[in-house]
Amino acid sequence: MASSLSRRSRFILKLLLALGLSFTAYLFIFHSSFFEIKDVKVKGSSLLSHEALRQNGLLPIGKNIWLISKEAMAFDIEKRWFVKVLSVRRDLPSTLVLEIEDQDSVALVRSQNGLWLMSKRGLLWPVIKVEEDIIKKMASGLCVINYRCGDIIWVPGKEVTDQGLQSLLRLLFVFNLREADVEVDWLLLKLSGYEVFLPKDGDLASELLKLRKVMESFPFRGKTITVDLRFSDMAIVRERDR
Repeated sequence: MASSLSRRSRFILKLLLALGLSFTAYLFIFHSSFFEIKDVKVKGSSLLSHEALRQNGLLPIGKNIWLISKEAMAFDIEKRWFVKVLSVRRDLPSTLVLEIEDQDSVALVRSQNGLWLMSKRGLLWPVIKVEEDIIKKMASGLCVINYRCGDIIWVPGKEVTDQGLQSLLRLLFVFNLREADVEVDWLLLKLSGYEVFLPKDGDLASELLKLRKVMESFPFRGKTITVDLRFSDMAIVRERDR
């Protein structure tokens, strides 16, 4: 019996010791000044800086490094600046390192709920209260996309999910595309000498192969050539004066 009580006593002592160590570790990790954030380093961005974070109330100096939500911090940054937060890394014990990618605009998207810049990565950024002459200057060098499918859905830091915009983003790197329309069921590409209708949900590689063959057969000779590829079994081609 004495031996049994002794084993029980040792078990209780070990349990109390483990609990005590766990509580001490909890206090050290989450409540000691050792893991308070003392510095935030920003890498890869010309738009975002330590000072810009401070001015916008996003500099978490003094907060516990383990209690910072990296996802929430990335979202707060991406809704204020046209950047992509590639990572938020803890450099223990007291430094946060932000890896940032500035976004290069390749298109200006017009929709019924405003104007949007779109980057090579496919991120969108709202353009607010801009005069028409400024819009024209902004559009210089960018593809202008007329989005006719309702409102643009913007989630800061997330690539576009609309199939039409995704397709146009790929086409921007194939053609010198300066204007395009996104309709509910189809796309209209306005190229030099050609207007091309494409199905919105078609296989883009297959459609481009068809288009290349049509352009080889119908080279531009001064009249705009309209190519309609919305029908799976044919290509409709017609010429018209500019």
